[in-house]
Amino acid sequence: MDDINPLLLIAAVLDPRYKLDYVEYCFGDIYAEDVAGLMTKNLKEILMSLYDWYKASEVILDSNQSSKDKELESCVTNEKNSEVDINLLRISKFKRKKAAKESIEIKNEVDRYLLDPCEDISKKDFDVLNCWRVNGTKYPILSKLAKDVFAIQVSTVERFLIPFEVL
Repeated sequence: MDDINPLLLIAAVLDPRYKLDYVEYCFGDIYAEDVAGLMTKNLKEILMSLYDWYKASEVILDSNQSSKDKELESCVTNEKNSEVDINLLRISKFKRKKAAKESIEIKNEVDRYLLDPCEDISKKDFDVLNCWRVNGTKYPILSKLAKDVFAIQVSTVERFLIPFEVL
C-alpha cells in the first residue's frame, strides 16, 4: 500500500455506495488473496486510527460542554423559580446520558457503518457530502471524518508539467 495514497482508499470506504467491501473486492481483483487481505486489514486499521483520533477530539469538546453545564446548573440554583433553566439542564444531562449509553451498546460507528447496507450504486445524482450531512446524527464522529476526507485535495500538478512559471 506504499504506492497508494491511503486517503483515496479511505474516501472510497467512506462513500456509502462502496464501503470496505468494494475496496476489498478490488484488492482481490488486482492482488493475490493474502496480499489483498492484508491490505484490507491495514486500510481498516487506518480508518479506525482516524476515527479514534476524531473521537478523542470529540471527548475534549464534551468535557468543555460539561463545564458549561455546571455553569448552567449554578445559574439554575441561584434562580429558584426558573423552570425553563431547569428543563434545559435536564435535557442536556439526558442527551449526554443517552449518548453514553448508545456508545456502550454499539461497538463503534465504523463497524455499524460498514455493516449497514450500501447505497444504490446506480444513482446518477448521488451526493456523498449530502449523504453524510443527512446521516450526521446516526454517525456523528464518522460524518465529521468523512467531511474532512472529502474536502482534502488529493491530486497535485507536478511542477515539470506546468508549461510556464508564475513569477
